[in-house]
Amino acid sequence: MSVLVVIPARYGSTRFPGKPLALLSGKPVIQRVYEQASRATLAKPVIVATDDDRIARAVTQCGGQAVMTSASARSGTERVAEVARAHQAQVIINVQGDEPLIHPSMIDQLAEYLTRHAAVPMASLMTALKPEDLANPNVVKVVTDRDGFALYFSRAPIPHVRNHSITQSLNHPWKHLGIYGYQRHFLLQFPSLEPTPLEQAEQLEQLRALEHGYRIKLLETAHDTIGVDTPEDLKKAEALMQTVDRKPQTAARKTAGAVLVAFLLVHGMAQAANESAQDPSWRQADAQAMQLYQQGKVAEATALTESLLRRASAAFGPDDMTVAKYQNNLAQLDAAQHRDAEAALLYQRALHILDQRLGSEHPHNASVLVGYADVLKRLGRAEEANAIAARLQRIASQEHTEQANFERVVSTGDQLYAQGRFAEAEQVALMTVQATEKKFGLHDPRTALAYNDLATSYYSQRKFAEALPLFRKALDMLEQTVGERDADTITVMENYALCLRDSGDAKAAQPIEAQLKARKAKP
Repeated sequence: MSVLVVIPARYGSTRFPGKPLALLSGKPVIQRVYEQASRATLAKPVIVATDDDRIARAVTQCGGQAVMTSASARSGTERVAEVARAHQAQVIINVQGDEPLIHPSMIDQLAEYLTRHAAVPMASLMTALKPEDLANPNVVKVVTDRDGFALYFSRAPIPHVRNHSITQSLNHPWKHLGIYGYQRHFLLQFPSLEPTPLEQAEQLEQLRALEHGYRIKLLETAHDTIGVDTPEDLKKAEALMQTVDRKPQTAARKTAGAVLVAFLLVHGMAQAANESAQDPSWRQADAQAMQLYQQGKVAEATALTESLLRRASAAFGPDDMTVAKYQNNLAQLDAAQHRDAEAALLYQRALHILDQRLGSEHPHNASVLVGYADVLKRLGRAEEANAIAARLQRIASQEHTEQANFERVVSTGDQLYAQGRFAEAEQVALMTVQATEKKFGLHDPRTALAYNDLATSYYSQRKFAEALPLFRKALDMLEQTVGERDADTITVMENYALCLRDSGDAKAAQPIEAQLKARKAKP
């Protein structure tokens, strides 16, 4: 199914006239948005929809495609619909023209979901809401039902918690991000829908869909954005680009968010268990649960994981390693849905099994301990969280950590990286490189991926001189061991090209990008 990306942009703005042409790190904001959107892999082409010649020229001058739309368009959505009528794409992604920090994976996430769910008319993204943003009217909040469909969007704090004793059981508000996906038939119909009272009261166009009875699916993302609505926002975006503007992709085994890390890092636990590690039905169920989460079906992923936990307990007994594995997975899912009390109990049970079977300071326990410490902190149980942190420190200091399961060590770095704690992630990555070189040698793909992770941590801190040779080394190793078209090879090549460009060496990036395009084009 074809997917089209449209970026509506207008020159006039009450708070920041001409913002699409304002310079952000030397490039117009609209060019930044276009370049980020063009890096998505599931959605092509990317078109800027505008009614201003100056914006159109800025886009075409950077090699982009712009379409002049009617000056009578009342909103960005109407501009998007106007462009969509001239194309046959069945899914259309609307990327706001003032979102220069949009991550390409956010576009792919929406494109994949709507391609798979043709019955869902509209979808958008949400991310964790920072406490300081709860009362900010410029940050739109959203609450959803148990299946992730929007109940309401508001600039006000929602929900109002009158009974604080039930806080842990609430489906907490999320920050709504300015990116939308539509099925073609719904987008073309949307401009004809009458504006609604709530839409006009909140000045939020998406409320029109809800008031007319249409459902909006909200998918969770680990990425955040800064909409450039004012000159002050531009300064914030400028500062953020120096740290976490476009993190390079981690290896293919890594995904957006710590929950997927948990699914992908259970292999070592299962190997330490019984025949479930060899039974393909278990592996298939694990893959299905992970896929459900990737599609935004968190409730379904949770239900499947609960059934796997019951099945494992019945088949192998309540103290089996496989049971601990699914307790850990379920805890990660509960934590992702802000059910921290339930998650803490599951982490505790999983650790009890691991402690009994492997010992309290075995490296396999590390990722469970990290998750447990996080939920304990959120629950305000600081003393217990500190005790868990001390256990992690002891594990890290032990000599056998270097020889530990490769993925288990990486999991800690993954979570630090996802939290933006790049200096700490760098230290874990250094340890991982040392361990993999010693355990697997210099000609093993696992060692190459460790180099990529270390390069990623350097790049996220803008240490280009340290990152570039490591990306090159990882790429050479993967080409020699797993081949030029392996998914991990492609990912590292993308990272290398991105790092070259961001370091200012566009000339060196061009041949790498050409090779990358040729490899992706091969069937």
